Amino acid sequence: MTNDINKEDTVDVTPWMEYVTKEILTLLKIFLPVSKNGNIGLKYKNPIVGEYESHTDVDETKADAVAFTVVLEFEEPIDIPKEIELEDTK
Repeated sequence: MTNDINKEDTVDVTPWMEYVTKEILTLLKIFLPVSKNGNIGLKYKNPIVGEYESHTDVDETKADAVAFTVVLEFEEPIDIPKEIELEDTK
């Protein structure tokens, strides 16, 4: 994966960024060591620039949102850890 973000484009770490980073790292520390393989996916939601009866045009050079997934597969079924409690579920 490449990083096309310039240093000038970065921002100070916000509470939101700290929260997301902490929660993702928590999950990776639990599940990544017991995974045998997996996949990382990335999907952009492009902004609509025109709607017509037959189709919708989107700007594929921009994004309104991004979704990413990490799928980890295990050799054998694992027990679901009871200690996982993300901040927003407390």
